[in-house]
Amino acid sequence: MVMSNSIEKFRTALISLCQEALKGNVNLERFYTAWPSKLAQTGFVSELYDDLEDGITHFPGKLLSGKKDIDLWLSSNMAHKIYLDQRLLESNLCEQEMFSLRNKILDEDIKSREVIESLIKEQKTKM
Repeated sequence: MVMSNSIEKFRTALISLCQEALKGNVNLERFYTAWPSKLAQTGFVSELYDDLEDGITHFPGKLLSGKKDIDLWLSSNMAHKIYLDQRLLESNLCEQEMFSLRNKILDEDIKSREVIESLIKEQKTKM
């Protein structure tokens, strides 16, 4: 199998996976099937894979009903990472720029969506 170093041809599918994972609509089987097998696991892509796998595996449920706890999920660090990954993918930055900006945002524990959007916009103007 030939691996592709280009995230570009998989960007739309990865954004969709992030969106569905944030809604709690993806199980592990669907994730493993939907993940582009020819996409090389480097930098940002490797982190994205881990974020999605962890988030899907550990999606919280309500104790008594067993239903998904979307409020708890959306306030979790795992959902924050997937949201960040999705926004970076949507930004059309190259993989190295996404990887660097992702690390900066997570290292500085930036949670504000407005600040994240500002940092993405700033990075895009450097291009």
